[in-house]
Amino acid sequence: MGMAARYLQAFLAYLAFFALFFSPALYGGNYMTTAGDGSNIALPAYLIPHGLWEPDIMLGYPWASNFNGGWSPMFLLHFIPHSFNVYMLAAYAVAALGAFACVDVLAHSTIGGVVAGLSYALGGFMIGHFGHYDIVQAAAWAPWVFCALFAQRRTQNVRSVALVGAAVAMCALGGQPQVLAYTVLFGTVYVATAAFGIPHRMRYVSLASASICLGLGLAAVALAPGLLLTLASFRAHVSLDYFLAFSEPVWQLPIRVLLPFVVGQSGQPLYPYSSVGLGSEAELAAYGGILPIILAVVAIICRRRDVNVIFLTIGALVALLLSSGDGFHISALTFHIPLLNLFRAQGRHVLEFTLFLSILGGLGAAEIARGNVKAKTLCGSIAFVGACMIGATIDALRAGVLSAGASRPLSNSAFVIPFVIFVSVSSVLLLFQRLPASRGVLAIISLCAAADMASFAWFEYWRTPLNESALTAPPVAVALGAALRRSHQRAFSVAGAVGDGIPPNLSLIWGVPEAGGYVSLLLTSPGIFLQLFPQGTIAPELLANVTDRSFDLASIRYIVAPKTQSRSILAARPGWRFLKSSDVGDILENTAAEPRIRILHRVVSMSADNTLKAIRTGSIDTRTTAMIQGAETLDTVPDRADAATLMSLTSDAMLLNTTCREACFVETSDTYNSMWVAAVDGEKAPLHLTDYALRGVFVPAGRHSVAFHYRPWIIWFGATVSTASFLAAFVLLFVREIGLTGARGAASGS
Repeated sequence: MGMAARYLQAFLAYLAFFALFFSPALYGGNYMTTAGDGSNIALPAYLIPHGLWEPDIMLGYPWASNFNGGWSPMFLLHFIPHSFNVYMLAAYAVAALGAFACVDVLAHSTIGGVVAGLSYALGGFMIGHFGHYDIVQAAAWAPWVFCALFAQRRTQNVRSVALVGAAVAMCALGGQPQVLAYTVLFGTVYVATAAFGIPHRMRYVSLASASICLGLGLAAVALAPGLLLTLASFRAHVSLDYFLAFSEPVWQLPIRVLLPFVVGQSGQPLYPYSSVGLGSEAELAAYGGILPIILAVVAIICRRRDVNVIFLTIGALVALLLSSGDGFHISALTFHIPLLNLFRAQGRHVLEFTLFLSILGGLGAAEIARGNVKAKTLCGSIAFVGACMIGATIDALRAGVLSAGASRPLSNSAFVIPFVIFVSVSSVLLLFQRLPASRGVLAIISLCAAADMASFAWFEYWRTPLNESALTAPPVAVALGAALRRSHQRAFSVAGAVGDGIPPNLSLIWGVPEAGGYVSLLLTSPGIFLQLFPQGTIAPELLANVTDRSFDLASIRYIVAPKTQSRSILAARPGWRFLKSSDVGDILENTAAEPRIRILHRVVSMSADNTLKAIRTGSIDTRTTAMIQGAETLDTVPDRADAATLMSLTSDAMLLNTTCREACFVETSDTYNSMWVAAVDGEKAPLHLTDYALRGVFVPAGRHSVAFHYRPWIIWFGATVSTASFLAAFVLLFVREIGLTGARGAASGS
């Protein structure tokens, strides 16, 4: 059987397995995601058609510049109705096949590949981030990056540059750049260490470096605008505390690796005491399987001189240490590394740990299958892992955080089941060592790997998936959406994405223009202007400032407030009135909300800080005066006949007609962005940053047509780089080997 046919067969087998495994989340009107980040980020991104700019969140947001996976070839599936589950299912199959391929390249072992694929795809990182579609899609391609680098070290041919580059690009285009950053970081370390001991090492380093650069070039259409957006967001200036958020507590590391539900958050009856919930299970899950750990120890012993095994072993341990944040006093150092310091949730280094562990486990299985493992070696590996499990149990019991029932090991399945798994897989491995070529034993090993990983993965939080009915807009949301479409104004949900209301970005599915937004890169200016937190929420006490005019300037007509807070909000805001109580909260109306477009005759020049102060304190009447950060000013006389009529509003354009007796200034309650351009009667006009975060333009007296267009040059620049990189990759695939043909296969050893 050829390699392509073999890999296709393996992919289809994994696809069938995961379709069965995730069946509770696939059928019955369910989406393969969860409430929270799944409903507020994943589904609005996938189900709703978006332009380059999204006008209905965050006063307008550069949607195509955000790292949401929209540029990935996999995302093309969203053009097929009801394909979200296929999109997610494919990610797990791609991830498993990638781990399979890593072992296949290093050891040519089917059983090893099966173990590796199941271990990675059902391990703590991939299952823990089930609700984070953009992380799962990127992480699905991380194994392929290392697989291509492993193969490139062996072949050292020019064509490999295109293959490694394609893997890097798919990882980059998948979504979350944190996965890409960690993958490229460890991939670069691998290249630097694996170059020793092989012929033509400089050729290998050059090819690998070119491969990574090519991959980044292929993904430039997403990376270039994303980087520019990052620099304009709060992520450009994160604090050390933010950076260290969601890190693995040091004392929990052995427990999370070996006894996951002692400190986990399973809601399933099999683990009744797991609700102790120390930290975020989504961010901190680190289980990689007991069988893979035993097999990894076997691989380390049997292939201890193999540079690949040395790298994977040290890499897994370093990743585990990094996942602890500053637990080992090293993340304070990584915080000062450019790009790496843009990411929070250091627990996500579990990505590399679970991936490297799965590959090591596959290599260990390959050694046993070849009859290279002595009984003494296997027994020693089993004894070592058993001792570690006992140590983790003692650690958990001494932690003093468990309830009385949870602290009795013999009655707590979170303790018992891992030891049952340990005894079972140890027995099967001993049989495997004696009968390595038996097909029956190989089948049993595969079943043991699946059962081992299922003891964790089957009971994780994905078992309560999101039902399609949760996406149905309540009647009050439908009514609000219709009213706001007519007035071109906005709503705002005080609770944001963390409570009741009209959560962003679920508001996009419900058809409600929302001033908040739940995005990974919250723009600095509109975020400060509306005093938003990253999840699109605002502290209720911030609404107590009766002189603050930001909500009025942002055209926020309706406020959805929790019923427990609406009374205090109304008391602080006499200009707001109670409309009705509904199943999403109390609906309040801001009677002072400005229209989406307004004409002003007084413009003053002020610094950003003074502008914000004036908006907060009311020291300047913003109903009649606009504040810009330019030298030009205006002071003319308004007329009752002055008017602005919105003629057309799309995702990337706004067209309107204006009538002013004297020269005037047109302001829209939309986010200012340097890539928006303005034109008056077809002639380009300067666009001004107005009232701290909004946009405006000067218009002469008389009747005029005013147009605003979004022209994201950074996307066109990225697309040009990606196109050139694609052509280069295409040429490399068909170029004949240039010199050093003897290098082919020369690096196949350690």
